[in-house]
Amino acid sequence: MNLLALGIFLALTLLGLASLIFGLPGNFLVVGAAALAGALTAWNEFNLLLVLVLFLITLLGEALDFFLGALLARGERGGRASMVGAMVGGIAGGVMGLPLPVIGNVIGAFLGAFLGALAGELLTGGKLSEAIGIGFRVLFGRILSSGIKVGLGIGMAVYVSLKLV
Repeated sequence: MNLLALGIFLALTLLGLASLIFGLPGNFLVVGAAALAGALTAWNEFNLLLVLVLFLITLLGEALDFFLGALLARGERGGRASMVGAMVGGIAGGVMGLPLPVIGNVIGAFLGAFLGALAGELLTGGKLSEAIGIGFRVLFGRILSSGIKVGLGIGMAVYVSLKLV
């Protein structure tokens, strides 16, 4: 039963980790896969407390992803419009991507966040030099938080996989 649980867990986890590339909250799929694997093994390998801890880690990663770019832009005096622009631009860029499979979506999401923050700041009367600085801080925050989320997802996947082996 553990091999079946491990196989299902790994398949769903890979799907969740791959969805992080598109800016989606894929670590929630990792948590769901862990819960399913736990249920398939009658909770012999780990318990619901572990799933709760994984869920809280995932929430922390999502909150960090949401607020890190905003916090970094605030340090550069970014306004609400630049934050909204970064979020909209990041989503639009991730969906549209560039004409490169998978990596185009990543580049598109990062570039979209930068351009969205830049546009949001310029539309509210900000200076170009300040808007560029805000855009780069948002871009850095997006890259950093994405890396942290991927790291958290991989860490959770390795931990649960080792419990199932």
